[in-house]
Amino acid sequence: NCGVTPEQQKLLGEAYKGRYSLAGLKNRLHKNEKQIWQDKYRLLVKLGMKNRLYELLYGTRFCPDIQRTEFVVSASEIRQ
Repeated sequence: NCGVTPEQQKLLGEAYKGRYSLAGLKNRLHKNEKQIWQDKYRLLVKLGMKNRLYELLYGTRFCPDIQRTEFVVSASEIRQ
């Protein structure tokens, strides 16, 4: 189990299934939302997926301040 606790395995399983919202997970796992987020982050770090959200958003229109390349061209540039 590579150091993953049974509770973390349950969280990972529920997140993978994707059946529940955060509120649903709260009831299913009997934890508050903040604890679920913290546990999920710790688990992802343990599995080598640190800062995964940053990696997913890097260079996309969702995070323009850290874009590598331009995602959306302005209307004035299209007209030229």
